[in-house]
Amino acid sequence: MENSTHIKCPNCGESIVVEDIIAHQLRDEFNSRFKIEVAKREEKITEEFQKKEQTYQQQLAKQKDEFSGKEKAIIEKEEKLHQERLDLDKQIQEKLKEKEEKQLIDIRKKVEEENAAKIKFLQEEKEEGVRNTVLLREAEFEKLKLQKRIDVINEEKELEFARRMEERMKQESEAMVKRA
Repeated sequence: MENSTHIKCPNCGESIVVEDIIAHQLRDEFNSRFKIEVAKREEKITEEFQKKEQTYQQQLAKQKDEFSGKEKAIIEKEEKLHQERLDLDKQIQEKLKEKEEKQLIDIRKKVEEENAAKIKFLQEEKEEGVRNTVLLREAEFEKLKLQKRIDVINEEKELEFARRMEERMKQESEAMVKRA
């Protein structure tokens, strides 16, 4: 019985347990395959994350462009309003010569109120655009955090499975050695 479970090394003459050699070879093969599989999955996860990150960056760039366009339009409107105000001021100056001072004060007050309301409206639109952009960024960030958390949980499950498999192989190897 001892001859069937042991072999003698042709080089050094030492007795070697066959089950130990097989268990060692199986363990090495399992570890090699496991490392390759983990590397493949890590590469796949990294690629997926990079694709999502690229998509997010593209969306963010698009939104920035849209926001910049709206901001430019608002600035142009503000400049136009400013020019209109300057034009109205000039007209008011001309009317000053013709009309009484009280009428001039009433006209100027009315124009300033209209411009203030328009400017306030434009500023509110601008602020709303900024708030929407911030909310979108926060939502995307939370989405990425959740995906990363899912990925970590999946990796932990895979590692636990591999650990259990290795432990099972070790127990089976020990059982084979005991049976022998």
